[in-house]
Amino acid sequence: MSALQSSGNFASTANGVYCAYCGSTPAASVDIRGHRGFIFFMQFLKSPGPFCRDCGLATYRRMTVESMWIGWWGFLSAVINPVTMLINIPARSRITELPPPIPGGPRIPMEPGKPLYERIEFLLPIALIIVGPFILVALASLN
Repeated sequence: MSALQSSGNFASTANGVYCAYCGSTPAASVDIRGHRGFIFFMQFLKSPGPFCRDCGLATYRRMTVESMWIGWWGFLSAVINPVTMLINIPARSRITELPPPIPGGPRIPMEPGKPLYERIEFLLPIALIIVGPFILVALASLN
């Protein structure tokens, strides 16, 4: 019996796919996308997988927060940015279904950090989207 099998039930969760960032298994072969919108041009971002659960969540959260801050500033980006974030939902679902990474890769898995709803970088744009129309109506009524 191998050391991996005797140390617990790790072998039953290994799927033969290894994280491209830390080398842990199990991993899911997904790509996580981001968007940067500038006034006259835009930039499409992609972090290729496969990802273990922790590295995938860390990458998803980082790219989503970055898209929330700088993804809206172009003419077409106001439409493309939300679509890009929606495209990431199935990838996030596949990542969160994975069990914890099995140790033994060449690097330690990334720290996923706080969930999106606990990050000010995510909540501030959401608040502006919700409160923004009220502010515009109040400013328009002053004239």
